[in-house]
Amino acid sequence: MNTSHNYRTATLLSAFTALTLTTSSFAGFDQMPNGHQVFFYNENGAMTLDLPASTSPYIIDIPAYSNDTPYSINLAEIAPSNLHWINTVTPTTINLDGKVSFIVNGDTLNSLFDNSKSSFTNRFSLIKSHTDGALNVNVAPNSILHLTSYGVNAALFDKAGGDLHFSNLAGTLSLSTYKHGGKNPLARAIYNQDQNIIIDNFAGHISVSGHNGEDSISATGMYAKETIQINHFTDAGKITIQAEGVVNGLRARNLNIKNYDGEIDLYTNNSSISFGGGMYADNINIDTFSQTGIIKLKNIKDDFAAINGIMGLSINDSFAGKILIDTKEDAREVSGIQSFHGLIKINDFADTGLININATNGEITGLKAINQKVQIDSFAGNIHLYTQENGNIHGIHSQNDDVEISTFSGGISLDGSGSMCGIKSAHAIHIDHFTETAQINITNGGDTYEHAYGLYAAETNRNGNGIFFNNTFAGDISVQNGYAAIAAIGGVVKFNNISEQSTISVTGNQGSRGPCGIVAGIDTNGIANSDSDIIVEGILAGDIDVTNPEGPKATAIAATRDIKIKTIGHQSTISVEATNSYPFPNVFGLYAYNKIDIEHMAGTVTSTISGHEDKHGNGRVYGIFGTNGIDIDNLSGTVTANAQSLQDKVYAIHSLSNLNLKNITGTIKVNVSDKVLSSAAITTEYLYIPEIWRSYISDDFVHLNSGANIIGDIRLGFHRTDDQDNMIEQGDVLKLTGNGGFNHDLFGIDTINVESYNGESGLWTLNLVSAPDADDYQRNTVEQLNINDGYFASKNLLANYLNISEDGGFYIHIDDEFTPFAVTENITLAGNLLVDADTDDFVDADQTYTLLTAESITGTFDNLDVALNAAQTLIIEYTPTSVIGFSAYNGDTDLSGHIDDKDYANIAASYFSTDNNFTWAEGDFNYDGLVNDQDLELMTAYTGYSLSELQNMISTIPEPTTFTLFSLAAVPLLRRRKYSA
Repeated sequence: MNTSHNYRTATLLSAFTALTLTTSSFAGFDQMPNGHQVFFYNENGAMTLDLPASTSPYIIDIPAYSNDTPYSINLAEIAPSNLHWINTVTPTTINLDGKVSFIVNGDTLNSLFDNSKSSFTNRFSLIKSHTDGALNVNVAPNSILHLTSYGVNAALFDKAGGDLHFSNLAGTLSLSTYKHGGKNPLARAIYNQDQNIIIDNFAGHISVSGHNGEDSISATGMYAKETIQINHFTDAGKITIQAEGVVNGLRARNLNIKNYDGEIDLYTNNSSISFGGGMYADNINIDTFSQTGIIKLKNIKDDFAAINGIMGLSINDSFAGKILIDTKEDAREVSGIQSFHGLIKINDFADTGLININATNGEITGLKAINQKVQIDSFAGNIHLYTQENGNIHGIHSQNDDVEISTFSGGISLDGSGSMCGIKSAHAIHIDHFTETAQINITNGGDTYEHAYGLYAAETNRNGNGIFFNNTFAGDISVQNGYAAIAAIGGVVKFNNISEQSTISVTGNQGSRGPCGIVAGIDTNGIANSDSDIIVEGILAGDIDVTNPEGPKATAIAATRDIKIKTIGHQSTISVEATNSYPFPNVFGLYAYNKIDIEHMAGTVTSTISGHEDKHGNGRVYGIFGTNGIDIDNLSGTVTANAQSLQDKVYAIHSLSNLNLKNITGTIKVNVSDKVLSSAAITTEYLYIPEIWRSYISDDFVHLNSGANIIGDIRLGFHRTDDQDNMIEQGDVLKLTGNGGFNHDLFGIDTINVESYNGESGLWTLNLVSAPDADDYQRNTVEQLNINDGYFASKNLLANYLNISEDGGFYIHIDDEFTPFAVTENITLAGNLLVDADTDDFVDADQTYTLLTAESITGTFDNLDVALNAAQTLIIEYTPTSVIGFSAYNGDTDLSGHIDDKDYANIAASYFSTDNNFTWAEGDFNYDGLVNDQDLELMTAYTGYSLSELQNMISTIPEPTTFTLFSLAAVPLLRRRKYSA
């Protein structure tokens, strides 16, 4: 409260005119007629003031002092038995306008004190008020109150019972303590041992210093047992503490500041005792920590210090200022903001907000909550932590609870050596918006056994544990020499979306598993701690890049249970690379202990082991791996596994069971340079030992559509025998739709279905490399080949059963390497036969080609498109075990080897008929059942006649004789001069 000054003019004038003539020995207090106790800088009144109990409040005025240097008083010489300068047991108001400096010496007060390092029970108090009533103080601008203590615990203001209330604190309050006579004094400038300190407006300067050559002296700016409340800590307000022990700017059970615009500057040269903090309380509530607000802490010599910028915090409006900590030596624990009991809650960590810590080692944390949550509505500022040696470094840490951030658009940067984590939680991390400006950068200079993370959560398995991005993840996380960018060791990792602006990158060689981009449930030793999922509910469009430049292992995405991704966008690149070094190289793009489920894979997954060290033969390279299943509904992207000189196990997509790949229109490939490598583009088989493959029992499905580019073998398990040597059938299906080709080998496929897709039918060609061998894991052999829609062609494929439906078609290309398509059991024919040859040049007429063979053949082709070139077409004949084609010139109805009048006569007999069931012998050369101009057009290439000339020739030919008709009916039975198997 403000108290008006009502002094007698003559008295004040007398006091002021005597200032320069007065010594400290004669200064003192006197009571004015208005009841005020006034301090005079002369011999008037008593040096110390002991006010008796009263029913009326006291008012004490310390008027202005004109000199720049404060008026100096040695209290110990004047009143060695007193423990104070002013003492009151009645509610009192003090108006400080002057400048007074005091000295107290432990030599004269020695019998009154037993000063220990931790006790503040015996102390010298400059202004003491032990009463249930309030002590009200008004400190005017330019006023000074200073106390120097030698070997004595000391306080400027010492309150017990009621509140200590400053209506205005605008001057300078300073306290200096020194070790003296073996005593290490404690210093507290403003102290309330029972209740509260309340400051309406703080625009002054509180300075406390403790000096000692070897032991510690602790110092505090303000200390209240219950609450310190500052309504406005202005930009002119400052607290400076310098000592060699525990140092606190503000310390209380509760600290409430409406507006913090000022500065707290702490400095210690401590060697053993903890370094407290700028603001130290169980609960701290600050409405606004403005851009001008700053807390600075510096420690230059400390082996075991605990340093906190703010201990316990809730900011209801914004944190826009700075917390700067610099500790040069070893520190046990350093935090920008820490809360032991309550949560840390910040509504707005503004873009100007900064926590910067430089330390040698120890546990270094930007924001740390011990027993409750860290909650931030908006994090737009920056946390920079740096350590020179091994430390335990966290940007934001909830030691026993969750971290919750609504919008993360700022930056966390950790640079040092040791175990490091940008955001760490014992249970869960929830971030609603990780925006495109968000950055978490971890640079670890430690050795290979130390670990660094971008985000780390859930050390133990518990329901609700994990890392959750509830909206789009758009920012960047970079970890250099660490384990993972995002790791939930005992929980799930869940994204809404990952935007194309985002980048997740990790380099390093830590742990048995190597570096990981995103990991759930797997620790650095590769041990599965829980059943944890990685889920992307929408699109993964960003980039994930994991490299191990000197080690053998790396993984981009790994989960102990399932990986579930709705869409991997076409912009996304997932890349992982390690070196071919000891021991046992292992590289995974996507890895799930259980299943991988992707609705649409449009991006790029690349896994690489680089280097040439042939002595290491146990490496594995996987693009996508699922132990208990892989389901991909649409794959239009690229999955690649690269290796140069391993001995085995290079797979683009590998599932140990239950593989389901639908609508593949992209690329799946293995790049291997050494022929001894065992590789597959798509597989459910695994190499058990060299040259020995194994597979689990499962029904697998692979669907190749137009555009599919499969470079490498497809292995879908194989028929196996059980313990009783009984055959175990497996329903492994390869579905082919649209147009495409495959130029490698197939293993363990039971059924091939050729079908249309969304009304599109085309041609699929299996140009298999190796000869079929059922004993070699069903190499290029299938139980059932069903051509239901579209055309199919193959080389080196053996089927037990072939079924060609009415919409299906079989395509045969005749060249120098042509061999019949062999079926071991039965062929059921319908649909279409399409045959062409290598050249448009004429071949010998009357050539015989065996097209299909089987133990039995039922049915015939419904439609034939069997032109070999412009002049020749195959005549198709069916036997019970084969389909045979005879080459003939278009127009050679009687297969005489040339076209003559008999052929023209046969054609003419049909040309003028409306029948639609004609044969080759009657002039139907395109197998449409008709004899018309289209058939005549086919004759032009060999005869040299134009269509009109052929029409004229046909029109002049008379009706054929009965003998001629009989001869035409016998044409298919004519003896062939040549035969080609």
